[in-house]
Amino acid sequence: MGFAAEMLVSLAAGAQLLVLGRSSRTGSRYVGHVVHSTLHFANAPVAVVPTKETPAG
Repeated sequence: MGFAAEMLVSLAAGAQLLVLGRSSRTGSRYVGHVVHSTLHFANAPVAVVPTKETPAG
């Protein structure tokens, strides 16, 4: 195993599209460090999809 971003970049080398999820906060354009690193270093197209937050409980 390895760090998440490193693993995703490695897997992207053989991918046609890499789809990553991110937390969706209304009005926020923030992405975490894993998504940020993957966007910069992946050799495949990357789609970043906001995930739906579920209520706790």
